Amino acid sequence: SEFAVVKVRKSRIDQLANEGNKQALAARSVLSNLDVYLSACQLGITITSLGLGWLGEPTVEHLLRPLFEKINITGTMANTLSFIIAFSVITFFHVVLGELVPKSFAIQKAEAITLKFARPLILFDKIMYPFIWLLNSTAIFFTKLLGLEPAKENEL
Repeated sequence: SEFAVVKVRKSRIDQLANEGNKQALAARSVLSNLDVYLSACQLGITITSLGLGWLGEPTVEHLLRPLFEKINITGTMANTLSFIIAFSVITFFHVVLGELVPKSFAIQKAEAITLKFARPLILFDKIMYPFIWLLNSTAIFFTKLLGLEPAKENEL
C-alpha cells in the first residue's frame, strides 16, 4: 500500500469520499497524514523482513540438513552453507514477491489498493503508534542534525 497511497489521485479519493464511500473516507485520512502512514508502511515492511529472516533461516537449514548429511557436509561448513543459501533464497523471494510484484500491482491499481488497505493501515498505525512516533521523531532529529529540513507532506 506504500506505493499505492503515493500514486493514487487525491481528487478521486475526495470525490468518492464526498459520495459517501466509507473506504474513501479512511483513504482520505491516510492521504492527509501521509508521512505517518508511510512510516507505518515502512515499519510493517521491516517487521516482515526481520520475521522472514528469523523464521526462514532455521527452516531452510532444517530442509538442507538431510541433503548435507548425504554428501557428508556437517558442522560449521553445513551451518555456513545453510546460512548463505537461506539468506540468498529468502532475499530473492522477498525482493520479488514482497517488493517488486506488490509495487507494480500497487502502482497499476493504486485506487483499489488504497481503498482496500486504508482501514488496516489505520489500525496498524493505532496499534504501533508509539513505535511510529519514535521512528519519525528520531528521523526528524537526525535529519536536522545533518543540517537538512525534514520533507514536507507535499514533497513526498
